[in-house]
Amino acid sequence: MARASNAPLNVNMIDWFPGFTDGWKPNLTAIEAANDDGLRVYPMLRANPQDMFFCFADTFIFDDVPSVRDALVLSGDQRERALRDPALRDVMRHELATIRRSVRFEWDRVTVATTALDENRHLEGMPAAALADARGVDVLDAVLDLVPDPLTLEQAVYKLTGQPAAMLGLPDRGVIREGAHADLVLFDPARLGVVSTRFLDDFPTGARRLVHEPVGYDAVIVNGTTIVRHGKPTGELPGSVLHRTI
Repeated sequence: MARASNAPLNVNMIDWFPGFTDGWKPNLTAIEAANDDGLRVYPMLRANPQDMFFCFADTFIFDDVPSVRDALVLSGDQRERALRDPALRDVMRHELATIRRSVRFEWDRVTVATTALDENRHLEGMPAAALADARGVDVLDAVLDLVPDPLTLEQAVYKLTGQPAAMLGLPDRGVIREGAHADLVLFDPARLGVVSTRFLDDFPTGARRLVHEPVGYDAVIVNGTTIVRHGKPTGELPGSVLHRTI
């Protein structure tokens, strides 16, 4: 890009990550070589430590860790029982230590930011490792013991429907009430899940897409017409495609 444009190029960003402590070196080497070749390439570096806030009730950073991910997506009592299961916690510890994750961190760098219960308010600002030492437990146990009750099913559905519609200023969308425009998804919470993951080569030009085969969805209704029943398309296509001319 710098060579083609004959303009300065800013590379954003050269950074250090736990578990990938030398990942920045090849990038910096390439930038130095470009500058030695007469180009103007400038790396951007972080001047302050990188912070990331996460909450077990709503986070993606454990999606690479099956035992943690599968427990966090449970609802209600099932989720609470899973997170308190000693055998499952041992599996979590093993996977967290051995699986290569896209977002990696060390527990000795984790601090309790906020707590849901007043009785735990005094723990805010305490390093997770210090909390574990004070309680005489493993750091993962100490952190999971602080996990509050998860979202209710209704709250989770609202986050996917009514809340995005309200944020975008779309009236009468994402809610079920008389006069509102609502496509409906009917599902059985007890059966929700994913049974398999596979690739389909059905995009234009034969491009691939990743498909997660779901279970537990009984029907999808669009404009009052059922387009999916018991997980199978009915062949009905009541919607329309909007074309915009630029």
